[in-house]
Amino acid sequence: MSLYFDKDVELRPHTIDPCGRLVARVIVDGQDAGLELLKQGLRWVYEKHVGEALDEIQAGYLDAQADARSEKAGLWQDPEPMPRWEWCKQERVTPQSQSV
Repeated sequence: MSLYFDKDVELRPHTIDPCGRLVARVIVDGQDAGLELLKQGLRWVYEKHVGEALDEIQAGYLDAQADARSEKAGLWQDPEPMPRWEWCKQERVTPQSQSV
């Protein structure tokens, strides 16, 4: 995406999740990259961590996702979109159950 390609980013760390991953806001040219992706329907609000954010960030993220969903933007074009974390859980279970 040209919005982020070959640009410096600022990470605003929030926490470390149980898997050891950094949870952070990503700021590019003064814009919240996560919020911009939500507006385009290119990501989900990760509700596990959004509740820990400031109220204004929570509201912005949730509103952007709701708008993208109502406009059927990006992933919301799919009649039954599945969050990445749910898909990953399913993938971990499926290979074991499909053994030959």
